[in-house]
Amino acid sequence: MAVPLTVTVDRDRCVGAGMCALTAPAVFDQGDEDGRVVLLDTEPAPAHHAAAHRAAELCPMAAITTVGPPAHRRGGADSCLTAPGARLRRRVRLDGRPAQARGSGGGPDGSP
Repeated sequence: MAVPLTVTVDRDRCVGAGMCALTAPAVFDQGDEDGRVVLLDTEPAPAHHAAAHRAAELCPMAAITTVGPPAHRRGGADSCLTAPGARLRRRVRLDGRPAQARGSGGGPDGSP
């Protein structure tokens, strides 16, 4: 029998960055009114353990706590963020806006 993973959240600490819902949508969502974390599953299935651990690591306010088996960092059925072999296409800032490409200027036309 698999060891359960227990997930808790502190909604008072949450600022609504949404990294948890993006990283582990089977475990977390965001509230419609305030955008803060909503815990969907306090003891997620083993297939979601790594994603839940990763969401806790990515939370900018440390509002998520996971207690249980350690996360597997690479590959396997519970791979953290993407399917095996998939690559992230773009970088996104915590506020949801696209990150500026490296080497480009700050102006709208790429000028400094």
